[in-house]
Amino acid sequence: MDNWERLVIAASQRQHLSSSSTSGPGGAAAGLAGAAPSSLGGRASDIDRILQAANEIEEDDPNVARILCESAFTMAQELDPSSEGRGVLQFKTALMSVIKTKKKEGTSHDRDRDIQHLWNFYSRYKRHKRVAEMERDQQDWRESGTFSTNFQEMEVKAGQMKKVYVTLRALLDVLEFLVGDSTDSQSRQILVEVKKNQKI
Repeated sequence: MDNWERLVIAASQRQHLSSSSTSGPGGAAAGLAGAAPSSLGGRASDIDRILQAANEIEEDDPNVARILCESAFTMAQELDPSSEGRGVLQFKTALMSVIKTKKKEGTSHDRDRDIQHLWNFYSRYKRHKRVAEMERDQQDWRESGTFSTNFQEMEVKAGQMKKVYVTLRALLDVLEFLVGDSTDSQSRQILVEVKKNQKI
């Protein structure tokens, strides 16, 4: 355990130096998106999506970004607790340093309220991005059959929708993960939403 702590501290110092030159929101988290080792299996893409979402929403809500990063770390830890897979130790070490940096930056949090905070953000995000409106527009395009009349506008909106849906799916992945086997009313509400959006 002492060796692990020393390794984490050393990696954290290196990561802090490298992340200081990373531009844009998310910093070090942005550098980790897409870096989940394939040795974690099929969940590697889920972890990558979660880290990308953390980067996307860092400026909007740093606390949610922290929750996503911690959940991504826990997922990786559960998949490979001994860090035996190729690149897993390096990935988890770098991710832990990102989490420690977020905590040092003063992001306040109460673990007992993470699910509520994340659920509230998910609901606000859907409203802010006008997801219901985008879905109606998509349905109208399908029914009208006029895809070729304004192809450029459709292409732009399709790109925007894809980006929003990737973030929504990441938020739902983490909510489902945090809820686990809980059966309280909020957990049931979250699981209903997860089931409804399984095709996202």
